Amino acid sequence: MLLPVFKYITIYIYILFPAYELYYDGGRYFGDTRLASVINLVVIFIMFCFCYSSLFNKYSKKRIDEKEMINNNYMLLLFLIAVVINIVALKLNLLDRVTLYFSIYSIVLLPNALHVLPKERRVFYTPIIISLLYVYYMIILIYRPEWNNIYPYSFC
Repeated sequence: MLLPVFKYITIYIYILFPAYELYYDGGRYFGDTRLASVINLVVIFIMFCFCYSSLFNKYSKKRIDEKEMINNNYMLLLFLIAVVINIVALKLNLLDRVTLYFSIYSIVLLPNALHVLPKERRVFYTPIIISLLYVYYMIILIYRPEWNNIYPYSFC
């Protein structure tokens, strides 16, 4: 539903800025779903679900003041935007980069979500999260050249 509308918007952008048309012709724009996009979506979605479930459980209301909860809600909303953009990026490959701008809030949101959990659960979840993120980033380091083949943007 969103993809056809976005295609017309980009055509208009190409009329205004013809130098950016090479991104469309380069095969990086609309394309098949790549393994990197799927794995990134799965990781971001799992992190979002974990943060959402731990910030909105019965323990979090006791451990977080109202101002901090409002900040966590904003970060969670931005993280949800990252999930939605990543879903669209399954077919619109160029949007993978935009996801990074919204998923950066996980750096603060994950520790906040762990902080509200009781100590027993925190001790259980912390090594699991660290191990999974370590494996994820090692996979990215090893296989990233075959996944993305990203070329830097050049301003016209």
